[in-house]
Amino acid sequence: MANQAMLGGWTGTQDATEETQQICDAVKDQVEQRTNQDYVVYKAVQFRSQLVAGTNLTIKVFAGEEDYIHLSVFQQLPCDGGKVELRNVEVGKTKYDPLGPFPYYVSSVDFDFLEMHFSNVISSLHKNLDNISSEIIRTQQDHVRVVDIPAAPPSMKEYPGVVSLYKYMHAFDKKSKHLRHLTAD
Repeated sequence: MANQAMLGGWTGTQDATEETQQICDAVKDQVEQRTNQDYVVYKAVQFRSQLVAGTNLTIKVFAGEEDYIHLSVFQQLPCDGGKVELRNVEVGKTKYDPLGPFPYYVSSVDFDFLEMHFSNVISSLHKNLDNISSEIIRTQQDHVRVVDIPAAPPSMKEYPGVVSLYKYMHAFDKKSKHLRHLTAD
């Protein structure tokens, strides 16, 4: 694709090329299946791209009369096979609707990555809670005041968008405050 943006950034809107049309043609059956429509007219008009470990594309497709659809497509790098994957379709678009990135798409690879790190963070959280409880018991036996109970592990702050992690952080903070209160003079 010509005029690529810097790695991770989106290009501006560009006129579709022959390569853009080929990508659209490669996912046409999937588009028709998802939208439950047969497209007699199906012509790529504009596109934007983002270079990642492959290329994310948003493509405006003319679908006849005044109808347009927007496609979200991922194209693998040639060294990974160059496969084209339809990620999402937006129907009911017009010629004047701006072409922008679709909301973030979580692939199965991303999900596996997050799930693995989520379980590591939860394990770390439980270990820290156990350490805090042990420290409080030890200090109560020695009649030593706990000065500071550590906050949530830094690894949890790496994924602030994951709702479950936020809930665990909140529960951890609540437990920490409760334990601090119990050990205060």
